[in-house]
This record gives sequence, structure tokens and C-alpha cells, in this order.
Amino acid sequence: LQLPQLPLDAKLGTPLIDQLPALKEILAQLALPCTPEQASTLAQQLAVHQDQWQALVEGTYPEAEHERCRLELVFFPGVSTNELLEEGCAGGQGTARSSAGATGCCIGLLSEQ
Repeated sequence: LQLPQLPLDAKLGTPLIDQLPALKEILAQLALPCTPEQASTLAQQLAVHQDQWQALVEGTYPEAEHERCRLELVFFPGVSTNELLEEGCAGGQGTARSSAGATGCCIGLLSEQ
């Protein structure tokens, strides 16, 4: 998903995502543990709404006036968010314990366009 780059002190009104409730729900579901099959289904649903999101962002924050950044969503099967962060940030030295039945997690990576 493309996002507008806005100043930290920008005065914002209603969040754009509130104008697309179906997309908001998909993103909320991706914040929960999910199986690879569920993640695949949510990714397909996300793709359906991507054009609507792009049109809304462009209509509100034209690219000619606002640079863009990109939010990429990456699915990690068979690992919980705690386990992923422990391994990646604490070198496996953290206190997170393996979640019984951990199915997978989705992480968002924000980068410049």
C-alpha cells in the first residue's frame, strides 16, 4: 500500500482508512495470528481494495504535493510476533516463550518509495 508522507505536525482530520471499512477490517485481521491459508485469503481481499485506497490517497494527498512511502506486509508462518521479535531484535535472548499452536504473524515494513 502506498501512503502519503506527511509532516509529523500535520493536522489530520478523519483517518483515511475509516472511509474504507472493508479495507480497515482486512488490516485488522492481519494484526491477529493466522494460518498461511487465512493470510493468503486476506492478501487476496487486500488486493481487491488496493485501487480504492490509491484513489483515496491521491484524491486527498496528491502525489505532486506529497511524497509517498510504501507499507509492505510480510507473513511469517509458524511463528508468533513475540517469537519473531525475540529472535530478530534480542538475538534469541529474550523471554518470549513459544506460543502453543502459533500459526503465524504478519509484520508491516514501512519504506520510502
